[in-house]
Amino acid sequence: MIKIVGDIIGSDSLAVIKKLYKDTWSVSGNIGGMDSGARVNKIEDNKWQLKGSIGGYESVGIFQKIQEDIWSLKGDIGGFISRAEIKKTSMGKWQLKGSIGGFNSVAEILIPEQTEQKTKRDYESKISPHFDFSHPDNKSNARQEAVIIYQGQEPDRFRKSGRLYERSEHLDILQNRAEFHHGVENRIFERYLRNCGKGLNVSSIGNSILPVAKVQVTRESLLELSEIPEVLAVMPDHELHLIEPVNMPDIPVSLIEKNDKMTWGIKRLEIPKLWETTKGRGAKVAVLDTGVYGDHPALKSRLKSFILIDPMGRRINAKPSFDAASHGTHVCGTIAGGRDYQEVSIGVAPEASLFAAGILLGGSTVATTIEGLVWAIEKGAGVINMSYGSNRYEPRYELIFRNLIENYDILPVVSIGNSGLGNTGSPGNIASAFSVGAFQKGAENVDFIAPFSSGGSLVFPGDPHHEIITKPDVAAPGVGVYSCIPPLKNSHEEQYAYQSGTSMAAPHVSGVAALLMSAYPGARAKEIMEVLKQTAVHPDGNKKRPDNRWGYGMINPAAACKALSGV
Repeated sequence: MIKIVGDIIGSDSLAVIKKLYKDTWSVSGNIGGMDSGARVNKIEDNKWQLKGSIGGYESVGIFQKIQEDIWSLKGDIGGFISRAEIKKTSMGKWQLKGSIGGFNSVAEILIPEQTEQKTKRDYESKISPHFDFSHPDNKSNARQEAVIIYQGQEPDRFRKSGRLYERSEHLDILQNRAEFHHGVENRIFERYLRNCGKGLNVSSIGNSILPVAKVQVTRESLLELSEIPEVLAVMPDHELHLIEPVNMPDIPVSLIEKNDKMTWGIKRLEIPKLWETTKGRGAKVAVLDTGVYGDHPALKSRLKSFILIDPMGRRINAKPSFDAASHGTHVCGTIAGGRDYQEVSIGVAPEASLFAAGILLGGSTVATTIEGLVWAIEKGAGVINMSYGSNRYEPRYELIFRNLIENYDILPVVSIGNSGLGNTGSPGNIASAFSVGAFQKGAENVDFIAPFSSGGSLVFPGDPHHEIITKPDVAAPGVGVYSCIPPLKNSHEEQYAYQSGTSMAAPHVSGVAALLMSAYPGARAKEIMEVLKQTAVHPDGNKKRPDNRWGYGMINPAAACKALSGV
């Protein structure tokens, strides 16, 4: 119950506002010396209608949001044309001031303590639990870098058509969305700096294509930031690291793979069956990793664009492309590489286009990786392959990845980690990430999950959307994966190597997704994700899935392709 107390229509007034049901409230009490009663109904976003008896007269008025924490009231109220402003003065208090019923009127609108506490809890739920101001050096005004996620534009036009990279006008759509997001950011920044001090830094991320921004916060300013209605979440801009491959001895290409003319992973997944239909032509896969040695013969003509994103989040056009390690090149080879010097096929989708961003070069954070995501969006990627994370669960990542899937029709493929059972890393362990575990081949074609492959079940009682999250989603070949790497130091010879890890499993899934997108251009990312899960093969049968080792099971590309034909 909310109270209105003050001088309205020339008389001391006291009224209460009660919620009747969704989008309908009642107003009742003594207003202007007369018993009054009216209804307030929502007619559209940020616009409500007041209708009923106010001050002894039938009245109709409109409440409309002017800007953050300021509303207007206009209409025929109390027998006269009326105009007033309603402005928030402090937590739980608003002031109504203006001409109502022919009189200058001033009143306070008071939110009771119970509602105040609930509102505070709602605000605090936006804040990540990973902010740490507990250190003695962290005084109340100590600053930390943070990322906010805010209410973005709802792109209805996009939802009615195919994947973004097939739209010739996608740059115009991105520009319009960025302009909308800039407007939201400006309102957020203006209020935040006005209330918390102009010494705190604020900035956009990734041209505002995604509804995220970077801000500095203090212990005291966090709650103020979370009170802004457009702000959906606030999380630390913490460091993210490469999911390093598991060490294994150097070995030459196996005789079996030489004879098969393909890696064991390609053979095990029966990829040649899909090659009868497509080899990935037209599909675009972005790889956010350590970079790529694009001059490798196995990647010839496949790399379409390369960018370096430094720890400050700046984009650097580096030529020629390079790999700060060997990881990114190996991943790109598994996704779309050609053949080695012995004619062994290493890539799942050898005709797909690759877009590589070097983001894991030291000091990578949430903000720099988001810059990479936006670059991939701008390039029109249908799949984004990621092999990075942190050893924590950050549920607010969910808002970013859900945006990729629902608003941009992009499939985010993430390796789950190499820390074994009972461990997962973010963002691989959030609901919308399509996370991948690693399996290895055993004797007599009996596959088993690699001991290092991470997995776990995260339980959130009371969450209506995700009470239990079980990861990974699927498994793919990830032990002894043969692919290309940059030349060794002081050598110009083309190089290939075996590597192991969930980082080697994830690109198998990204390559399969590229094949499916090429074969069925109208298929949505959510549909591809779902058919890959539902057609996966679990060694213990469907009743055992999903579990925290196999997820739904080993991907079955041919069955997924067949299932998409009926979608």
